[in-house]
Amino acid sequence: MIEEIKKVAIRGDIEAQFHLGVCYQNGMGVKRGHREAEKWARKAAEEGYAKAQIVAGMSYYTGEGLPKDHVKAYAWINLVAALGEEEAQDAVSQIRQ
Repeated sequence: MIEEIKKVAIRGDIEAQFHLGVCYQNGMGVKRGHREAEKWARKAAEEGYAKAQIVAGMSYYTGEGLPKDHVKAYAWINLVAALGEEEAQDAVSQIRQ
């Protein structure tokens, strides 16, 4: 299954890129690796995939897999929150605390 996700992600499918990032983040079917997780999630985030943008923001906020950077965290999450995504609005509230 992971090989199929990789193939689709490499072809540019943003949902597959996000899910591949999650697989690397959690070690599901692949060796756990924050750099690979960030690489794939960032591809999806840069293409506008809201879930990936929230994950990128929270990763910058917590410093898990990325250096802590609250400005970048807020920027990624606020981008999605401005579109009305409830999950992102909750994350913005968390960051502001």
